[in-house]
Amino acid sequence: MATSTNDFYQDCEVIKLESEYDGYTGEERYAIITDLSKSELHKRYSSQLKKLKPYVVLTKEMGQAIKDMGQNEDKFLHRYLRGDIYITCCDRDEATIRALTVEDEQTRQEKSLAEQQLEDIYKKALDSATPQQRRYWILHFINGFSFTEIAAKEGKSIPTVFSSCKDANDLVIKAIMEVNL
Repeated sequence: MATSTNDFYQDCEVIKLESEYDGYTGEERYAIITDLSKSELHKRYSSQLKKLKPYVVLTKEMGQAIKDMGQNEDKFLHRYLRGDIYITCCDRDEATIRALTVEDEQTRQEKSLAEQQLEDIYKKALDSATPQQRRYWILHFINGFSFTEIAAKEGKSIPTVFSSCKDANDLVIKAIMEVNL
């Protein structure tokens, strides 16, 4: 039973998974959100589905849960951007953060023992972050880029950049707290 593309998009919502979820490595390229059963979906829209293979079918409830999560992340980001919520690494001066950049041995020897210890904590914490988390954290906290600037530069969404940076920052805070216990 052939039906139009317009009918397909009235019955289904399509999400391109690798665009929506940074770092997605699954086989499926798309998620199709619908209340139709798989057999009904294939019966009505087999020609449209061929273009989307491989895909996963999600219920509307699952799709709503995904949307709700995205809206919550957006609300958190907006609160952060307004200054209602702060992401802080710890009380630190600019020199300590700059210490995470590559430097020569002489510069390292000139630092106080406390600065070196703090730098080691940061580096160790960031070693357990993903490369993306570490990159975004350094771009934001060291290089001073805003989340918007990083998102534009990396071709990612602002919530993705914010979330990755926050996750890396959580690792840094945890490492600092463990040392101070």
